[in-house]
Amino acid sequence: MGKLYNSWFSLRFAQGERGAEPVPLPSAPLRENQGHETDRFAAAQPRVSRTKRLSMITDKAALDEIRQSWRGVEALKDKVQRALLGSFAQGASFVIFIADSAHNLPLLHAYAVFNDVLEQLAKEGKFQCKSIFLGPLLTASEKALSWKDFRLIKEGVDRRNDVAHRGDVLPRADCWKYIEAIREQFVAWAILDSN
Repeated sequence: MGKLYNSWFSLRFAQGERGAEPVPLPSAPLRENQGHETDRFAAAQPRVSRTKRLSMITDKAALDEIRQSWRGVEALKDKVQRALLGSFAQGASFVIFIADSAHNLPLLHAYAVFNDVLEQLAKEGKFQCKSIFLGPLLTASEKALSWKDFRLIKEGVDRRNDVAHRGDVLPRADCWKYIEAIREQFVAWAILDSN
């Protein structure tokens, strides 16, 4: 039943329901080793840079550990999403509060990884901070590091504190927004790849 629902669910989105646009397919077969950009499909493909960007974190072991931790964030987020979709597909009555609560777990995990990154950057001398706590690390790094959207990440820290210290539950959309802001920052710092 769940597999049938997932196929139906995916097919509905592929067919353009819920505001999604259908993906145009190439009208001509792709040609190997095409040396020019006259093919409409080939011209629409993103260019992949062959240059490797240097990560903000220079300690390879620390960088590998942080990347592994982030994979945990992504895996937890995916597991929560699949479990919730599976429950809805099985006809279980799930209260929105329970669904939102489940998405707060990857949010807390994401900010724990973010704390580790800032702590490592301070250790490597990218900015000065004697604290190991997220708030002081973030404040100390604001002027010293380049930021994609410091305001959004700071807002996420404040909302994360509401969850961690006051037991608030954030809506799923907010959790995803803050997790994505952290991911984009890690990509900007070359801690994560852009894919």
